[in-house]
Amino acid sequence: MSDLCDEDRGSVSLALTWILLSLATVTVVLRLYVKLSLHHNVSQDDYTALASLLLGLITGGFFTKTIAEGMGRHINCLPSEQIVSMLEWSALSEPVNVIGIGVVKISVCLCLIGVVDKARRRISRFLWILIAFIIVTHLGLALVFFLHCIPLAALWNHQVQGQCMSTHTAVLAGYVGFGADILTDLVCAGIPIFVIHRLQMNRRTKTALCCLMGLGVFTAGCAVAKAVTLVGVFADDYTWSFTELATWAAVEQFVGIIIASLPTLRPLFSSILEKATFSPSSSATFHKISSAYKRWPTNSTSSGTRQINNEKQTILEETSIDLSMDSELEKGYTPNYLRAWKVPDRESAVFSIPELQVAVKW
Repeated sequence: MSDLCDEDRGSVSLALTWILLSLATVTVVLRLYVKLSLHHNVSQDDYTALASLLLGLITGGFFTKTIAEGMGRHINCLPSEQIVSMLEWSALSEPVNVIGIGVVKISVCLCLIGVVDKARRRISRFLWILIAFIIVTHLGLALVFFLHCIPLAALWNHQVQGQCMSTHTAVLAGYVGFGADILTDLVCAGIPIFVIHRLQMNRRTKTALCCLMGLGVFTAGCAVAKAVTLVGVFADDYTWSFTELATWAAVEQFVGIIIASLPTLRPLFSSILEKATFSPSSSATFHKISSAYKRWPTNSTSSGTRQINNEKQTILEETSIDLSMDSELEKGYTPNYLRAWKVPDRESAVFSIPELQVAVKW
């Protein structure tokens, strides 16, 4: 019996959930930083992401209290007062968790609506219908959990007289809600495949966005795990068996927050990578090119221009520098080591380097 009472699932579940919640907090903070500092604009999906984080923090607090009251340990090893307290905090956390997951999915849908071209009104309308579906299903499931007993205290305190729906009815509602979550996650993960590849973006950007938005498949897997472990509510050792379901529910919520915010962090990652590419070796290469440019004559004769072009091409070939011409032309500026390269059109460019201005024709 003593060995049985030493077993504890709660500590591992608590550590996992708080690690994920911490990562979720960081991603949302970075998301708001990117939107405010780079785009100077905060949209609806950002507000819903922030709301989902606040609900996640509440869920984390409830989950922590539930673990402290004995969830994750065997029921025979707990005093009756602690079991009642654990059931109370568990009952309060379930509706908050359900609503939090729904808000995360709404944030993903709003993000997709912002990505979809305005000309694709059918997809936008479908996403708005999907948002309405999410609201109805998650509010309905939250009400089922919150109104399981009237008054709710009758759910965990048998001394309170009240009317309660059968456990089978609540479980059936849970299966319906989890099925709706799986469907929503798969749809949100699949839409980028049909939409993003048609947008005016380079292939690398499209692939990155599709992969990031497709991570919603993982949250669908969490919903499947919840459906599998839902039978634990019928177990006699409830405080032990319910831990898996509660953990998967928290993981789905926190991972959903992370996944919903990752696509918006791409400008931040791109900025970091651009700074990383300006290494000391690339700086030395820049000085080599710059000094070579200074040796070129500044006359505008055709022979002088041809000589400049030939020398420029030779230096670039010797140093093996890839200037990523196509992507930089689309942006209208060069990498950091060519600081003043303004491209008025795709036919010509002007290199404005100190002591030299050279017109180059493609």
